[in-house]
Amino acid sequence: RAGRWKRSANVSSVLFEAPERVGANDTVLAPIPGPQREFVLSEARYPALIGGVGSGKTIALMMKAFLDFARYGSEKPGMLGVFTVPTMFGAQLFFLPKWRELYRDFENELWTWHEKDKFVRFPVWDATLFVRSAGEPDALRGGELARVYMDEAASLAVPNQHETFQVAQGRIRQKGFGPNQVSIA
Repeated sequence: RAGRWKRSANVSSVLFEAPERVGANDTVLAPIPGPQREFVLSEARYPALIGGVGSGKTIALMMKAFLDFARYGSEKPGMLGVFTVPTMFGAQLFFLPKWRELYRDFENELWTWHEKDKFVRFPVWDATLFVRSAGEPDALRGGELARVYMDEAASLAVPNQHETFQVAQGRIRQKGFGPNQVSIA
């Protein structure tokens, strides 16, 4: 289905719109056609995007996270997700700058960054995306999540990623927010 992000006048209704409905003053983000787009829109339980350095994996994963929260988190309050990064230092060095680059037009309206506890809050949807280290599987234990997004999942430099993936599989059980997923890039 053709579509793009649209920031409407009503901030609570950011939609994945058909191109003909996007106005000249709207902020538009669209995945690259092909594998990246298929990944972003996938409803498979374990979608994965595999590619080389600089191929757009992290951007696609961030677009998938934002789209999932816009589509499913806006339907009812309380959606929870986790976005894993190789290290928590990476949250400051890579995640937050890239997230802000993509979604700066929506900051403080649709989302806010909570530095102390490392999470993105979507107050309009009463939803939260926690950022956690992929090398710390225990950080996922005990939670009931709708989605988990694992960035740099193939990195051999991060210990315990396989265990983190295994723990994530048992955590994706929050109901009512579309298909439960562990997305991997």
